Amino acid sequence: MAQSVGTHITFGRFEHFCLGSSIARLELRIPAELLLERLGDITLAVPVDEVPHHRSFVLRGPAS
Repeated sequence: MAQSVGTHITFGRFEHFCLGSSIARLELRIPAELLLERLGDITLAVPVDEVPHHRSFVLRGPAS
């Protein structure tokens, strides 16, 4: 089964799905929420449309 570009496969799919994915997401969500709570007035340095992104099949997300 081929993956299309842009399909998120971090925790796998179907029978190869990571059983620890729920705890991994929770371990990230809790500190992220606490950090954002403490830095409530944080903003991007540039408008969201100007944030450079990776243009790769392997890397996704902001470049910096």
